[in-house]
Amino acid sequence: MKKSIMIIALALVSLSVYAQHENHDMQKKDNNQEIATYETDTKFQDQLAALYESSLALTEAFVSSDPAVVTKKAEIVELALKKIDMTLLKGKAHMDWMKYRKEIMSSIAIFKSEEKITDQRIAYADFSNSLYRSVKAFGMNGKEAYYQHCPMALNNTGAYWLSDKAEIRNPYFGNAMMKCGSTKEKIHD
Repeated sequence: MKKSIMIIALALVSLSVYAQHENHDMQKKDNNQEIATYETDTKFQDQLAALYESSLALTEAFVSSDPAVVTKKAEIVELALKKIDMTLLKGKAHMDWMKYRKEIMSSIAIFKSEEKITDQRIAYADFSNSLYRSVKAFGMNGKEAYYQHCPMALNNTGAYWLSDKAEIRNPYFGNAMMKCGSTKEKIHD
Protein backbone atom coordinates (compact mmCIF):
# COMPACT_ATOMS: atom_id res chain seq x y z
CA MET A 1 0.00 0.00 0.00
CA LYS A 2 2.74 2.49 0.97
CA LYS A 3 4.68 1.60 -2.18
CA SER A 4 1.59 2.25 -4.35
CA ILE A 5 1.00 5.64 -2.72
CA MET A 6 4.65 6.58 -3.23
CA ILE A 7 4.51 5.57 -6.90
CA ILE A 8 1.32 7.59 -7.43
CA ALA A 9 2.82 10.60 -5.62
CA LEU A 10 6.00 10.35 -7.70
CA ALA A 11 3.96 10.14 -10.90
CA LEU A 12 1.94 13.20 -9.92
CA VAL A 13 5.07 15.20 -9.11
CA SER A 14 6.66 14.16 -12.42
CA LEU A 15 3.53 15.12 -14.33
CA SER A 16 3.37 18.49 -12.56
CA VAL A 17 7.03 19.25 -13.34
CA TYR A 18 6.51 18.26 -16.98
CA ALA A 19 3.40 20.48 -17.26
CA GLN A 20 5.21 23.46 -15.73
CA HIS A 21 8.13 22.92 -18.11
CA GLU A 22 5.78 22.81 -21.10
CA ASN A 23 3.96 25.99 -19.97
CA HIS A 24 7.28 27.76 -19.43
CA ASP A 25 8.47 26.77 -22.91
CA MET A 26 5.22 28.05 -24.46
CA GLN A 27 5.50 31.38 -22.61
CA LYS A 28 9.20 31.60 -23.52
CA LYS A 29 8.35 31.15 -27.22
CA ASP A 30 5.70 33.89 -26.99
CA ASN A 31 8.06 36.36 -25.31
CA ASN A 32 11.13 35.52 -27.37
CA GLN A 33 9.51 36.19 -30.72
CA GLU A 34 11.79 38.18 -32.94
CA ILE A 35 11.33 41.88 -32.25
CA ALA A 36 12.42 44.19 -35.04
CA THR A 37 14.34 47.20 -33.75
CA TYR A 38 14.30 50.61 -35.38
CA GLU A 39 16.30 53.81 -35.44
CA THR A 40 13.63 56.06 -34.01
CA ASP A 41 13.19 59.81 -33.66
CA THR A 42 14.04 60.83 -30.08
CA LYS A 43 10.69 62.64 -29.85
CA PHE A 44 8.93 59.32 -30.32
CA GLN A 45 11.26 57.65 -27.82
CA ASP A 46 10.51 60.36 -25.25
CA GLN A 47 6.77 59.90 -25.79
CA LEU A 48 7.16 56.13 -25.41
CA ALA A 49 9.18 56.74 -22.24
CA ALA A 50 6.28 58.84 -20.92
CA LEU A 51 3.93 55.91 -21.63
CA TYR A 52 6.28 53.61 -19.75
CA GLU A 53 6.47 56.09 -16.84
CA SER A 54 2.67 56.22 -16.65
CA SER A 55 2.56 52.41 -16.64
CA LEU A 56 4.62 52.31 -13.43
CA ALA A 57 1.71 53.76 -11.44
CA LEU A 58 -0.55 51.19 -13.10
CA THR A 59 1.82 48.42 -12.00
CA GLU A 60 1.71 49.74 -8.44
CA ALA A 61 -2.09 49.67 -8.62
CA PHE A 62 -1.87 45.98 -9.48
CA VAL A 63 0.57 45.47 -6.60
CA SER A 64 -2.04 47.03 -4.28
CA SER A 65 -4.65 44.62 -5.73
CA ASP A 66 -7.27 47.37 -5.94
CA PRO A 67 -9.34 47.15 -9.16
CA ALA A 68 -10.73 50.69 -8.72
CA VAL A 69 -7.21 52.13 -8.57
CA VAL A 70 -6.25 50.04 -11.62
CA THR A 71 -9.15 51.63 -13.52
CA LYS A 72 -8.08 55.12 -12.46
CA LYS A 73 -4.41 54.57 -13.40
CA ALA A 74 -5.44 53.01 -16.72
CA GLU A 75 -6.99 56.35 -17.70
CA ILE A 76 -3.62 58.06 -17.14
CA VAL A 77 -1.87 55.41 -19.25
CA GLU A 78 -4.46 55.94 -21.97
CA LEU A 79 -3.76 59.68 -22.01
CA ALA A 80 -0.02 59.04 -22.34
CA LEU A 81 -0.69 56.59 -25.18
CA LYS A 82 -2.83 59.14 -27.03
CA LYS A 83 0.02 61.69 -26.85
CA ILE A 84 2.35 59.45 -28.86
CA ASP A 85 2.78 60.87 -32.36
CA MET A 86 2.78 57.84 -34.63
CA THR A 87 3.52 60.02 -37.68
CA LEU A 88 7.12 60.08 -36.43
CA LEU A 89 7.38 56.46 -37.61
CA LYS A 90 7.47 55.26 -41.21
CA GLY A 91 7.04 51.95 -43.03
CA LYS A 92 7.34 48.74 -41.04
CA ALA A 93 8.13 50.66 -37.84
CA HIS A 94 4.79 52.43 -38.18
CA MET A 95 2.98 49.14 -38.83
CA ASP A 96 4.61 47.46 -35.81
CA TRP A 97 3.69 50.41 -33.60
CA MET A 98 0.08 50.25 -34.81
CA LYS A 99 -0.06 46.58 -33.79
CA TYR A 100 1.46 47.21 -30.34
CA ARG A 101 -0.75 50.27 -29.82
CA LYS A 102 -3.89 48.29 -30.65
CA GLU A 103 -2.92 45.57 -28.13
CA ILE A 104 -2.23 48.20 -25.45
CA MET A 105 -5.55 49.93 -26.13
CA SER A 106 -7.41 46.60 -25.87
CA SER A 107 -5.83 45.96 -22.48
CA ILE A 108 -6.68 49.47 -21.27
CA ALA A 109 -10.30 48.92 -22.29
CA ILE A 110 -10.38 45.80 -20.11
CA PHE A 111 -8.74 47.60 -17.18
CA LYS A 112 -11.50 50.20 -17.38
CA SER A 113 -14.44 47.83 -17.89
CA GLU A 114 -13.64 44.88 -15.62
CA GLU A 115 -14.33 45.11 -11.92
CA LYS A 116 -12.45 41.96 -10.89
CA ILE A 117 -8.70 42.23 -10.34
CA THR A 118 -8.22 38.70 -11.69
CA ASP A 119 -9.67 39.71 -15.07
CA GLN A 120 -7.65 42.92 -15.08
CA ARG A 121 -4.47 40.94 -14.37
CA ILE A 122 -5.04 38.71 -17.39
CA ALA A 123 -5.19 41.84 -19.55
CA TYR A 124 -2.15 43.25 -17.72
CA ALA A 125 -0.06 40.34 -19.00
CA ASP A 126 -0.99 41.26 -22.58
CA PHE A 127 -0.41 44.95 -21.86
CA SER A 128 3.04 44.23 -20.42
CA ASN A 129 4.00 42.08 -23.40
CA SER A 130 3.01 44.80 -25.88
CA LEU A 131 4.73 47.54 -23.89
CA TYR A 132 7.89 45.44 -23.66
CA ARG A 133 7.89 44.79 -27.42
CA SER A 134 7.39 48.54 -28.04
CA VAL A 135 10.25 49.50 -25.76
CA LYS A 136 12.56 46.93 -27.37
CA ALA A 137 11.58 47.98 -30.89
CA PHE A 138 11.80 51.76 -30.53
CA GLY A 139 13.80 52.55 -27.39
CA MET A 140 13.14 55.14 -24.73
CA ASN A 141 15.97 57.62 -25.30
CA GLY A 142 18.19 56.20 -22.56
CA LYS A 143 15.49 55.38 -20.00
CA GLU A 144 16.10 52.15 -18.07
CA ALA A 145 13.62 49.37 -17.35
CA TYR A 146 13.64 45.93 -15.78
CA TYR A 147 11.75 43.14 -17.50
CA GLN A 148 10.50 40.90 -14.70
CA HIS A 149 8.72 37.56 -14.55
CA CYS A 150 6.59 35.61 -12.11
CA PRO A 151 6.44 31.90 -13.00
CA MET A 152 3.34 31.36 -10.84
CA ALA A 153 1.20 34.14 -12.33
CA LEU A 154 -1.95 33.31 -14.29
CA ASN A 155 -2.37 29.80 -12.90
CA ASN A 156 1.31 28.90 -13.19
CA THR A 157 1.63 29.84 -16.87
CA GLY A 158 3.85 32.77 -15.86
CA ALA A 159 3.65 36.42 -16.81
CA TYR A 160 5.93 39.43 -17.23
CA TRP A 161 5.93 43.13 -16.37
CA LEU A 162 8.19 46.17 -16.65
CA SER A 163 9.56 47.96 -13.60
CA ASP A 164 11.89 50.86 -12.91
CA LYS A 165 13.43 48.97 -9.96
CA ALA A 166 15.42 45.75 -9.71
CA GLU A 167 13.49 44.91 -6.53
CA ILE A 168 10.57 42.56 -7.24
CA ARG A 169 7.10 43.92 -6.42
CA ASN A 170 4.76 41.37 -7.96
CA PRO A 171 1.70 42.91 -9.67
CA TYR A 172 0.08 39.50 -10.19
CA PHE A 173 -0.10 38.58 -6.49
CA GLY A 174 0.50 41.81 -4.54
CA ASN A 175 0.94 41.26 -0.80
CA ALA A 176 0.11 37.56 -1.12
CA MET A 177 3.48 36.91 -2.82
CA MET A 178 5.17 40.30 -3.16
CA LYS A 179 8.68 38.99 -3.86
CA CYS A 180 7.76 36.13 -6.21
CA GLY A 181 9.61 36.65 -9.46
CA SER A 182 12.93 37.61 -10.97
CA THR A 183 14.45 40.10 -13.38
CA LYS A 184 14.92 38.54 -16.80
CA GLU A 185 16.43 41.54 -18.58
CA LYS A 186 17.68 45.04 -17.88
CA ILE A 187 16.66 47.28 -20.75
CA HIS A 188 18.63 50.37 -21.68
CA ASP A 189 19.51 51.87 -25.02
